[in-house]
Amino acid sequence: MGSIDDEFDLKNPPFPLTAIDRKVLATPDDEFHRYTWDDLRQIVVDNDLEALKRFPSDLHRYLRWSHDTKRQYGSINNFVMKERLHWNLKDPSLPVSRTSFTYHSATPFADERDFVVLANDWPYGIEQGIKHLVVWTRTPIDVDDDQGDLTPASRDVVEKFVDQYFVQSLAKHRGAKPEEVKREIMWFKNWVRLQSIPGIDHVHVMVKAAPPDLLEKWLAKNNMLEKTLDFMDGIDLVFIDSMTKIYLEEDGIDEVSDSPPDNLFKGKSSDECSQMLLELRQAGSDIIYECFAMFDDRTFVDESVLVVEKEHRVEGGGVNYSVRMAMELANSQIGLYFVAYADVPSDQIKAKRHADHVLRAEDVYSELTQEEELALYGPEVMRRARRAGVEGRRAPKENFNPEA
Repeated sequence: MGSIDDEFDLKNPPFPLTAIDRKVLATPDDEFHRYTWDDLRQIVVDNDLEALKRFPSDLHRYLRWSHDTKRQYGSINNFVMKERLHWNLKDPSLPVSRTSFTYHSATPFADERDFVVLANDWPYGIEQGIKHLVVWTRTPIDVDDDQGDLTPASRDVVEKFVDQYFVQSLAKHRGAKPEEVKREIMWFKNWVRLQSIPGIDHVHVMVKAAPPDLLEKWLAKNNMLEKTLDFMDGIDLVFIDSMTKIYLEEDGIDEVSDSPPDNLFKGKSSDECSQMLLELRQAGSDIIYECFAMFDDRTFVDESVLVVEKEHRVEGGGVNYSVRMAMELANSQIGLYFVAYADVPSDQIKAKRHADHVLRAEDVYSELTQEEELALYGPEVMRRARRAGVEGRRAPKENFNPEA
């Protein structure tokens, strides 16, 4: 995007400038006081968010970038939506706004598919070592009618999300208790009138001395899901109907009829279906037999499906693992299995968090607790992993070599 500085005029900025903004623009970089962690904490505690400003030269560049971007995309919202989030609008003919997106959960951050974590392209003037992240959400966050500030209920929702998504994982990474690392993470949501991108709800998260591998992990989840969805566009997944009945609705009256007599998978177990798919493959079909989803009689009860994966994807061999999950998760989760970002045994453990043993959206990217890892890998593997300094949900299952 080329610069057009000759057409840029601070008297007509691309977004409203406060008196503090104009003072910052007139300040040399070497006279600007970068915000320390204590400075940030005090600003957030006081909810004095108007005091947060960018480095003077960064603010100049941000204004010019905003000016050019608006000329090319029509608005900053359009740029963020198309180039950074890759989200589709419910109605493309309308301007981007907080209600422009279809979401899976009416509660913000309750469903992984409804939010994205990105590094802030234009962070505030903070000290080195502080990472500035932004969590973008499709689901609107309720704000008051006064300044567009969070309501008490919304503040509680965001607080719980930050604790679960950031604090808990940082504590686990450092082998500490959540309350010991909680002060190293803070968050805030700008009032609506302070936002330079008001059309898409987002929350700012600051992390002090974030471990690079954990930071990469927080951000990689979004990249991995996007790559996985792109990958899934190129393959045909297998969904098997093993139901013993087909339920029809005609003229408002429920009728029950037998499954078609030519349905070879009717009433079959997951192992039987796996073997039948393998035989089709061996007979020359290009069908994907290594991982598939099964619709069974329980699907009508709770709209869940059984997803089956063959261990190690060994042609003609290996053990079948299966996990029951919400139907809407099947496509993306099978994709994650294919790219080895997730695995069925781990998801089996997560599904047991619920009385019905059904994996849900909030489980997908959550970390296994120490108790869950112990149940998954066993005490001996966990002891070896700890001695070797290995952490995380992918501790080795066998043939563990500490030197490697």
